[in-house]
Amino acid sequence: MTVSAGRDDVAEEREATTARLVDETKLDDTDPARQAFFANSANPRNAWFPLVPSAQLLASSASPLSALLWGDPIVLYREPVAGTPIALADRCPHRAAALSTGRITTTGLLECRYHGWAFDTEGVCVRVPSLPGDAKPPCAARVATYPAREANGWVWVWPGDGDAAEEAGEPQVPMAWGRVDEVPPWTGYVDLDIDHSLLVENFLDPAHLPFTHSTTISKASNATALHISPLTFTATSVSGRQITPSRPDLPSVILAFHPPCAVLLKFRAPALDALPPPSPPPPSSSSSSTPPSVPSAPTTKFAPFDQTFIAVPTQKGHCRFVSFQRLPFLPHPDAPFWSWVPPLRWALDAWLKRYNARVLNEDYELLRGVQRNLARGAAAVDGRTSVRADAIVAVYRRWWRRVVGAGGAGGAGPPGPGRQRQRGHGVETDGVWFSGWKNVVDIEDTLP
Repeated sequence: MTVSAGRDDVAEEREATTARLVDETKLDDTDPARQAFFANSANPRNAWFPLVPSAQLLASSASPLSALLWGDPIVLYREPVAGTPIALADRCPHRAAALSTGRITTTGLLECRYHGWAFDTEGVCVRVPSLPGDAKPPCAARVATYPAREANGWVWVWPGDGDAAEEAGEPQVPMAWGRVDEVPPWTGYVDLDIDHSLLVENFLDPAHLPFTHSTTISKASNATALHISPLTFTATSVSGRQITPSRPDLPSVILAFHPPCAVLLKFRAPALDALPPPSPPPPSSSSSSTPPSVPSAPTTKFAPFDQTFIAVPTQKGHCRFVSFQRLPFLPHPDAPFWSWVPPLRWALDAWLKRYNARVLNEDYELLRGVQRNLARGAAAVDGRTSVRADAIVAVYRRWWRRVVGAGGAGGAGPPGPGRQRQRGHGVETDGVWFSGWKNVVDIEDTLP
């Protein structure tokens, strides 16, 4: 009887826990904030993605770079005069050569290595060496373009609707404490054969830290009961706070998902709970009165502790992991201090990269195993075994199924509801992923 009663108590507790989790993560379609969140992120291609570090895209280089974004093959280079980043589809319309194997001419044209066809920054073919001097290139000799901008040390590319890119404005790194231009973050990246969705949910999962990262950013003794606070939805994010009732000594962390693939971590400590207000603008020389003084702490004393991780979806089962970090014990990378001792800046940058790689490597083998099991039909999040610590991960997976599609990481399985074939940038996509080039007419089709 005692054993039976104990089992009943356990079953009741599991049911109660599941009910709480479902209540906290259910999607209330009548909630305007949740409606706005899902409506604004319905097309995950309509976003800026940091694709290539600015330092790698040199105006002096005659060699373009190749990249993938949602599977789209993209070639990137700089216009040599203005230094503007250019992004085009990586396919010559003549004989399908990869334009990224070509070169940039001194006049800023992208020249195909196969037959020398040259394209301007708008993707228009302006020179065909095999044609007579007075002959014009074929009208169809055009390469699709992608909006490209430069910000925060990265070249950002927009793979969605071009008009939406203009409406969105310039790209900017979303940092939890804000003020990115005033206090720039340290940044780095690594390419992984891990699906972007697995990396996103990994960063939204605080419960794994004491076990997976017990020798780096956490320790086994930090394992404790935790849950995520009721989630907060905005038009651009969903967030929740990690709560550890029995361990108030642990740092307080706010986890936020910004579609389509960014995770923001905001660390709070007593000294950081109140941001110093921005410095007031200087009074105008034409003003007849002086505005009252506004107390403001110097920006050098502002030590934000936040991290932004962007899992750029390069192709199915692969991603480019881009990190932006501002740590209280580090001067920001653009501080004048580093100009006095450049070797120290380089050494610290190298240390950060090695340490971050060590932390990420602890996740790597685990996520590789998860990816293999998902490809074999496992569920990314099983509602029957979810606990309260999984609240924000469960919401992310609901968003992912709605917007990206069913089938698990790496695109395994059949297309989910709402995954339609769409076109743009000279490519065809199944849902959001590249599935082939569009409007291609084989030469055999043109023969009589």
